Amino acid sequence: TEIERWLAHIDAGNLYVNRGITGAIVRRQPFGGWKLSAVGPGAKAGGPHYVARLTDWVGDTDPDLPDAEWLAVAAESDAEAMTTTFAATDVSALECERNVLRYVPARTEVRVGKGAADRDVIRVGAAAALASPGTLLTFATAPDATLTDSLTAQGLRVVIEADDAWTRRITSQRWARVRVLGDIPASARSASVTLFADPVTVDGQLELFPFLREQAISMTAHRFGTPAQLAQDVDLAASRSAS
Repeated sequence: TEIERWLAHIDAGNLYVNRGITGAIVRRQPFGGWKLSAVGPGAKAGGPHYVARLTDWVGDTDPDLPDAEWLAVAAESDAEAMTTTFAATDVSALECERNVLRYVPARTEVRVGKGAADRDVIRVGAAAALASPGTLLTFATAPDATLTDSLTAQGLRVVIEADDAWTRRITSQRWARVRVLGDIPASARSASVTLFADPVTVDGQLELFPFLREQAISMTAHRFGTPAQLAQDVDLAASRSAS
């Protein structure tokens, strides 16, 4: 109970239980923090998303595909990614040590600036609602009632905030994370603000990532060489609230 409570509340990217905190090994304990050790939209070194975050991509546009069908394809991709790519796993499967990589809802907000398409807002909103319920969306100008209703129906929070006020607020925060749609002021590109400003796609792996944090947990699973039942009883894959 003590271990599970600690795992559910500590704010760090790498957690070590009943073992030393040095000697992270590629894949087994992908390394990367949640705060100033993770400035920029990065992923854990030695983890499954590291290379993807070093690449660029373009939005997939098919003029013959209606928005409703495009959004349906995106929803299917999101659902699959949550149960596969972003499911907690222990790929090393050692008997002497448990090494679980799990994904925690992140307190990432969505900023909708000028020029953002409604379809993109709906698509990103759906990803946010699935990965991190209650995500905040701030708009530079008031959205129409239909769009607002669509977002709030998913449990998302919608706020109208002028560029100047939003920039002051977001740059005053430590370790802020923002999924950007449309234009934002250049002054918002602070060194301490993580901006996910890539084009919107239907791919669930790409669109869910900004709303999740990677957390690697390493736990000794033996006691002087004897397998420890305690280590097997602890739920390392349990979900937790947004951080």
